[in-house]
Amino acid sequence: MAVTDFPNQAFEQPESEPSTDSAVSVRDRLVPPMPGGAMWGWIGPLLVTVFGAFLRFVNLGRPNAVMFDETYYAKDAWSLVNFLAERTMVKDADKVLMAGGTEIWQKCAPAEIDKCASYVVHPPLGKWLISIGEQ
Repeated sequence: MAVTDFPNQAFEQPESEPSTDSAVSVRDRLVPPMPGGAMWGWIGPLLVTVFGAFLRFVNLGRPNAVMFDETYYAKDAWSLVNFLAERTMVKDADKVLMAGGTEIWQKCAPAEIDKCASYVVHPPLGKWLISIGEQ
């Protein structure tokens, strides 16, 4: 029994009348209906998506060069697909790739395989995900 539930209270509690405000939910008070109808709830996001797709896909092939992290991660991912490990690339491997060549890996004899292994800075999960897109 709570402290306020005495059978002989000194005064009577006034009866509370139900408030009409309690019938309105918190969501209805915080999120008013969209002006102009519910159709804009679909048209607005679709227009933003089309605009974003336009900005993303126009000139996607430019520049025709290997840029920034592509010089490391894309080639490491390709190495993971072909050799299941990161390998060391030849000098000017980016130029060879842009010319259409694919022989960008150092050639090593089996006894010198440690010279072909690449020093790996990052864990391979991201490079494996990139390699899925390369296939």
